[in-house]
Amino acid sequence: MMNRAFKLLPFLLILPFMTSGCVEHQYAWGNYSSSLYGHYNAPEKKEDFIAELHTIILEAEQLKKVPPGLYAEYGYALLESNQLDNAITYFKKEQDAWPESQLFMTKMIRNVENLKNRHNTQEEPTDPALSTPDAASETGTPETASETGSI
Repeated sequence: MMNRAFKLLPFLLILPFMTSGCVEHQYAWGNYSSSLYGHYNAPEKKEDFIAELHTIILEAEQLKKVPPGLYAEYGYALLESNQLDNAITYFKKEQDAWPESQLFMTKMIRNVENLKNRHNTQEEPTDPALSTPDAASETGTPETASETGSI
C-alpha cells in the first residue's frame, strides 16, 4: 500500500501545474495592479491613473470581461477630479453590470447629485434682486412710466 502511494506522489505533485495552464481568466484586469500601486506611491499623478483606468475599461469592454468594481473605481477617480457627470455615468454602469452593488452605487449617485446641486446653488446669487436685470418687475412693485423711461 505504501509503495503504491509513492508511485502516485509524483503525479499528484505535477497535477496542479498541469491544470493551472488551463485556467481561463474570468475578467480582463489589464495592468490594474501596477496602475493602482503607482497611484498609491505617486498620488499627484492622478490624471495618469485616470487615463490608465479608462484604457483598462475600454479593453475589458471589448472582451466583455469588465471586473467587478472597476467602473466604480473609475467613477470615484472622476469624482475626485470634479468630473461629476462622468462619475455618475460610471457609477450607473457599475450598478447595471453588478446588481449586487445597487445599494452602494445608488448612494454614491445620490451623493454626487447632491454635490452637483450644492455647486449649482453656490454659483447662483442668493439675493433675488441681484438675479435679474429688472428686479422691480419681479418683486411685485408696480412700475411707473417715469421709472421705465417710457411715456
